[in-house]
Amino acid sequence: MALGKKQGGKIVSEDSSGKATLEFTSGSKYIGELKNGMAEGNGTMYFADGRELKGAFVKGKPHGKDMVLTFPDGRKFVGDYTNGKRHGYGKMFFPDGKKYEGEWKNDLPHGEGKMTLPDGTVEDGTWIKGKMKDPAEQEQSGDNLNRKLILLVVLVIAGILIFFLW
Repeated sequence: MALGKKQGGKIVSEDSSGKATLEFTSGSKYIGELKNGMAEGNGTMYFADGRELKGAFVKGKPHGKDMVLTFPDGRKFVGDYTNGKRHGYGKMFFPDGKKYEGEWKNDLPHGEGKMTLPDGTVEDGTWIKGKMKDPAEQEQSGDNLNRKLILLVVLVIAGILIFFLW
């Protein structure tokens, strides 16, 4: 969702440096730079549910690197936002000591990443829509790739032998 006057935000204060406060009927509030009545530049969004998002905004949406999203339950995300969503590389820290580090897509862990558990155990692999792909499936897909490479090498060698023996 874009943040601006068109989305129901009301400018309640503005100073000469371009910093302003937008308040929304939802109870959320944005404090930061504005351009044409929309969040543009650095700012902080305070959500009605207690979340807080700090970083760069472009055309009213969070967009940039090193964005910081904190949750009331103690979770904290530090990483990339694209067009309003966690997307790219990021880290999520959990109150119990867990940490996810890796790729994100559409606000979920997606792609290569690792979860470090409080005891130091690391679960490394591919994540799909927020869930780690079954390690057995990952190993099997790696085995399939190895089999294909071996078959390719055998076929190339067989082709060379046939060429020279012909």
